[in-house]
Amino acid sequence: MKKEDDMKHKKILSLLFASVISTAFVLAACTPGEKGRDDSSDAGSNTNGSGTVTAAGTEKQYVDNLGEYDFKDADFVMLIWSDKKPQFIVDGPGEDVYSEAVYKRNRMIEDRFGVNLQVVEIGNNDPGQWGNHIAGVIASGLGDYDAVFPDYWMGIETGGYYLNLHDYDDIIDFSQPYWSEGWNNNAELWGQLYSAVGALSMEFVLQTHAVFYDRALLEGLGTTTDQFYKMVEDREWTLDKLLDYSRQAWTDSNADGTATPEEDAVIGTTIWTIPIRGLFYSSGIKMTTLSADGEWEYGFYNDKFLSVFEKLQSFCHDPSVVVNGAVGNMFNNGQILFSLSCLYDVNHGLADADNWALVPIPLFDENQEDYIAFNHGTYYQSILKTADDPTMSAVILEALNAESYRSVRYAFLEINFKNRFQRDEKMPEMIDLILSKVYYDFAFVNGSNLGYINDRLFDLAASSDSAATWWGANETYYKQTLKDFQDYFKALQNNPQSK
Repeated sequence: MKKEDDMKHKKILSLLFASVISTAFVLAACTPGEKGRDDSSDAGSNTNGSGTVTAAGTEKQYVDNLGEYDFKDADFVMLIWSDKKPQFIVDGPGEDVYSEAVYKRNRMIEDRFGVNLQVVEIGNNDPGQWGNHIAGVIASGLGDYDAVFPDYWMGIETGGYYLNLHDYDDIIDFSQPYWSEGWNNNAELWGQLYSAVGALSMEFVLQTHAVFYDRALLEGLGTTTDQFYKMVEDREWTLDKLLDYSRQAWTDSNADGTATPEEDAVIGTTIWTIPIRGLFYSSGIKMTTLSADGEWEYGFYNDKFLSVFEKLQSFCHDPSVVVNGAVGNMFNNGQILFSLSCLYDVNHGLADADNWALVPIPLFDENQEDYIAFNHGTYYQSILKTADDPTMSAVILEALNAESYRSVRYAFLEINFKNRFQRDEKMPEMIDLILSKVYYDFAFVNGSNLGYINDRLFDLAASSDSAATWWGANETYYKQTLKDFQDYFKALQNNPQSK
């Protein structure tokens, strides 16, 4: 947006604030005989010839092929959720290495391409608010935003708001390691990609799941941390092993036969709803497969799925396991052996505790070859079809992700995250192992447009309901929803969302 349009921008900005106040990576997705897409990746890492993901910190350097652009001191305005602002813009170098890296990234991009990076914030991460605001901008025809960054679960991808990013393939190089191949392959349909994710997002680290464990409690069971890490490295860390330790650690203080927060001296394992969903993916479940004609299909319902469901349902009902319990500070106080959660906790609830370390989500059983992590999502990046200069939008998105991969991600993960929160010498290796293989499923990436099938089905594990009964009652609905979603994008081949 040019500076001569400042008055227009200020008017829209005022309307936005009034609205806010009034509203108050690669694991192949195919088995032998199936055609599939690569749908797993480390957050912005490259893939090598073997089809696996390289460990964090060992990626190849990206190729800077953006060329020369000068946008003549134009404002580049990004619509973001206010909680994510530190990932986009900071007022100065800051007191930590991550803020300094964000600051330097932005100054480099501004100087190189002749832009002024700016943000407009929506304070409430409400999908209705985001959808209504973006719809209003599109209806106005005004180029208020050069890029928008909604969260993936908001379900506004079929509103007809976005440009096809593949129309700018001469600028945006999705083969580069700073774009998440695993995620973006699942966002693409019929050669169209209206939203993408890349190394700009630090949530590819923070939202990835792991097992946090209490070192003293584990050693009290006769296993040293060195022995535990060797178990992990030898691929002997399984769900059965976790439960075995969990049962040994739990003390049924009130003798009621089930783990009870704040009453039992020690809880074996705690888990909440989203990590339960992640256990299905970490166990090797693929909800969707890609057919030879390019259609996504639900291919999950088979004997393997039923076996996994039965075991995870049993896990959730194990007496030593607390599901969605109000455990308060029990983990920080050394009263919980295992807590299944996301790495976000390292930077927040566990920042001041020193009794813990972490390992990957366990293998489902001894037949599973690799640890598979689950990441519960991020914001994506899109260009509105009313953008003043889509070429500028494409260039700056490419630059933001490239430079984030080159410098910001390193500062965040290697220096800030690993060093600041290192609890033992093995923890950085465990983080690399956790991030080395992250699975993204088409049904998860697009869940808000598919009736949240993952959530509805996987959440049954914490109940006593039957997966077979549920699928029998809902199969027709979910298959039709999947077809309708794909048909929408198929129709766009002949009527593209263009400016």
